[in-house]
Amino acid sequence: MTNPVTNKTNTSDSIADNPEVSRSPYPRVTVRLTGDVGAAISEIQEATHASSPSEVIRRAILIYHTMVKQKMQGNNTYIEKIKGETITKVPILL
Repeated sequence: MTNPVTNKTNTSDSIADNPEVSRSPYPRVTVRLTGDVGAAISEIQEATHASSPSEVIRRAILIYHTMVKQKMQGNNTYIEKIKGETITKVPILL
């Protein structure tokens, strides 16, 4: 198969054998976010001034990771709902 960018023929059947393929230590994930999820990402991006939808996703994963680590340590995570003088702890279920 000929690479249309380099015009070189690739005789390897495996991407792992191809020296032209970048070997990043970070996984690359492609997800199509449509409908309600896409709208939520756009809303969060606007509210937080994130530079891109990808930035929203990266931040969300870091927050989720922090909460999961806390749960693994036996801690609970909460949202404090404030109504007047009353503060209610609403658990975040993981």
